[in-house]
Amino acid sequence: EFSILARAMVATDKELYSKNRLIKEKEKRLLEAQKIAHVGHWELDLQHHILDVSSEIYEILEIKQEESLNLAKLLSYLSLHGRQKLLSIHKKCTPETPTFDIEHHIILPSHEIKYLLESGTVFFDKQGNPTKLKSTILNVTEKKKSELKILQQTHTLDHLAHYDSLTNLPNRLLMHDRLEQAIKKAS
Repeated sequence: EFSILARAMVATDKELYSKNRLIKEKEKRLLEAQKIAHVGHWELDLQHHILDVSSEIYEILEIKQEESLNLAKLLSYLSLHGRQKLLSIHKKCTPETPTFDIEHHIILPSHEIKYLLESGTVFFDKQGNPTKLKSTILNVTEKKKSELKILQQTHTLDHLAHYDSLTNLPNRLLMHDRLEQAIKKAS
């Protein structure tokens, strides 16, 4: 009996070790995927005021993981308007519509701006009171910078097409365009 029990315990230990190793490997892959995709997540327990954030949130905020991070510090990266916008969206969530999506930006202590897409869910108790917030944050700074650069280049090209490069006076193309607009408006 003892040897059967001992073999069963060894088999169980091996199985637990194998499952534990598999879980750790999957956690490692998840962290790598979050880093590659620039996606972080955070969770706020509203009843106990406990904030839990992923390592990628620290990367996005450019702070060391040894530093403590609480809700006040997290919100300090938002402008006043950004804080009001985010809190307003959270307040609009109800048990019937608990999810939210928002695009906002943060301002780092170095004055660098980072653009973020945030999607989350507010969890409610049976009485309809919010108990927890869970959110994922996607860092879209590079995409936003590219969009702004394209917009600036488009504006520059439009200006070059419609104004003389030496005198900066309107050229024939702009005059022709404005004349067409005036004719359309008049008719």
